[in-house]
Amino acid sequence: MIAVLLVGGEGTRLRPLTYHFPKQILPVAGLPMIERVLKQFAAYPADNRLSNPDDVVGGREIPQNTDVTFQECVLSLGYKPERFVQTYPDGLIDGLRVSYAVEPEPLGTGGAVRFAAEHVGVTETFVVMNGDVLADISVYDLVRVHFYNRRHGALATIGLVEVDDPSRYGVVDMDASGQVRQFVEKPSPDEAPSNLINGGIYVLEPQVLDLIPVNQMVSIEREVFPELVAAGSLYATRMEGYWLDTGTPQSYIQANMDYLERYMKLSDPPVAGANQIAEGVWAVGHPIVRGSVLPPSLVMNGSLIEYGAVVSHSVIGENCIIGSGCRVDRSVVMGGVRMMQDSALEDSVLAAMVEVGEGAQIVQGSVVGEGYVVTSGSVLSDVRLPINDQ
Repeated sequence: MIAVLLVGGEGTRLRPLTYHFPKQILPVAGLPMIERVLKQFAAYPADNRLSNPDDVVGGREIPQNTDVTFQECVLSLGYKPERFVQTYPDGLIDGLRVSYAVEPEPLGTGGAVRFAAEHVGVTETFVVMNGDVLADISVYDLVRVHFYNRRHGALATIGLVEVDDPSRYGVVDMDASGQVRQFVEKPSPDEAPSNLINGGIYVLEPQVLDLIPVNQMVSIEREVFPELVAAGSLYATRMEGYWLDTGTPQSYIQANMDYLERYMKLSDPPVAGANQIAEGVWAVGHPIVRGSVLPPSLVMNGSLIEYGAVVSHSVIGENCIIGSGCRVDRSVVMGGVRMMQDSALEDSVLAAMVEVGEGAQIVQGSVVGEGYVVTSGSVLSDVRLPINDQ
């Protein structure tokens, strides 16, 4: 089976972090986001078949001998595609074979799906996933449910998650069989038919591609899904498990915190090569920790935490210097950052090579872009710098 991963967006909500990198290259607990996403496909064994004819998923009996082996993932690229090729030149990510389909111009989510699917010659059922969704839900189970739905005319099955505020997403209303009655993209809160949203993971039959004009800007959510609803061929199923859309600075920080806490509970390293130097505190390589690092935290190779510095609930990238008297809490610090003495970082993100002057305070969801210099004594609260790509 083929997986299509949509990674072509510019990541505008994450600027300035995405001025120089696609958001899927940004690290989450020490590992590029795309590797966290693709683990959902790479995790399945080479021969993943059902043998029990009575197997049931989501209350539905699933056909036996359903094969959901993922041989390849095609990345639908648009923004800074060279960064993916440079990072993974051999076409392997976590053991999964990947290929690159670079859009000549933005094609929207629907156009990107068709472009990528045709790039690898899709002729059978395939999976599509948004590249900024982190989840531990079972793609395997979603495919199995789709094969059940296909018996009843389904051409597509969407994986749904429940959220408190569905107004930022595609909202689904379905009947007891899973057939979708309404698909409303980003409704106002009083118009949302349910709290179940498109989780950015869906299974499609190749016939769906015929609904998408070639090389045109098409939204699969606003154009294709409603057409499938009208034809009675769009189905959905609720998915259980962790799910997070990482498209904003706040959710990006949350993703890092979630992974740190998860691995602390499991006592497993959050990234290959990490060793636990204290309970819930992980180190990769040989950072020098003279100050205090409180769990859950991750400190990468070559970094220095000076005497009197306190790091908690944070990720410190490679070759950083956290000076004496500094405080870092619930934050992400990328490689090569230098924080001078008595500076503070809280609920914020520093991109690579940022310099923070003595006594500066960076708090409340602030994001500082690559190479920026924060002057001594500055107070940054809920700001993004620089405001333009420089």
